[in-house]
Amino acid sequence: MGQCWPYFFDKYCKSPWAINGVCMFTINGVLQMLWRKLNHLWKFIRCRSLGGYRFKRQVSVGNYIADFLCSWKKLIIELDGGQHDEHHGYDEVRTKFLNVMGYRVLRFWNHDVPTETESILEIILNELNKTQESFSPTLPPPQ
Repeated sequence: MGQCWPYFFDKYCKSPWAINGVCMFTINGVLQMLWRKLNHLWKFIRCRSLGGYRFKRQVSVGNYIADFLCSWKKLIIELDGGQHDEHHGYDEVRTKFLNVMGYRVLRFWNHDVPTETESILEIILNELNKTQESFSPTLPPPQ
């Protein structure tokens, strides 16, 4: 992964383990890192261990997949990596769609998950304990 890593951000990887110029070791490493962060948070919220609320993992909502979903409170938790800095417009559209569907979305940087776990769990629990009536999605005007 060492010599391939810079090519992930550059234009083309010439490694023999590359497909169409993208190094598979690099992609697998990035995906493994993301899964470790998801698993770390999942340990604390699975099996109703956070305030008795049930979460599901990797749930399809419309055309999107939510990292974690508490369907009873209509709360979605997303872990964002560095690529979300570049795709900010996509995330805004996605969040607006989920809001229109009645979901609240909490986003956390995945690099904060292992170091700020307690504060992240506190934020999630505070959001879960809010009454659903206090959240009103912005619906598009009728036509």
